[in-house]
Amino acid sequence: TLPASVGRLGQRATLELDSNLFVELPTPVWRLASLTKLDLEKNRMATLPDLVCELTELEYLDVSENHLGTLPACIGDLTRLELLNLAGNRIEALPIDIGLLTSLENLALENNLLRKIPRELRELKRLTTLSLDGNPLSDKDKVALTRWVTRQREQNPSEWQDYGD
Repeated sequence: TLPASVGRLGQRATLELDSNLFVELPTPVWRLASLTKLDLEKNRMATLPDLVCELTELEYLDVSENHLGTLPACIGDLTRLELLNLAGNRIEALPIDIGLLTSLENLALENNLLRKIPRELRELKRLTTLSLDGNPLSDKDKVALTRWVTRQREQNPSEWQDYGD
């Protein structure tokens, strides 16, 4: 459990709750309007509640190595998000609103169950790192992604870091 004082964190708050075996988080966490970094890596969360979408100041969200099967459809409300780490989950599909994350620079999706990538991913113009290794993507999506990444790299060659197959 978390102390009650967690609900009183100040401006530009950071909350690192990785490796705690949380199945779900207490409600006060979702009320931290000033939260800019939330690290929930290596817990046991099967769902990410819609309440996460109320954390509109978030710039960094790491929910890697949990048991997530889906993301909330409202994920696109997190328009300040620069890093989204979803690696090592059980995600089969991304919500269409992922394309609304206009500040996103780093998207880690490796080791999930993704078979398709939504076209809306192409709307992420600031994206410089995309990791997709370890997903059963269709050949069609692999070809489309390779073309898209090639075009993005040609437009901003110094900014691109890595992407999976």
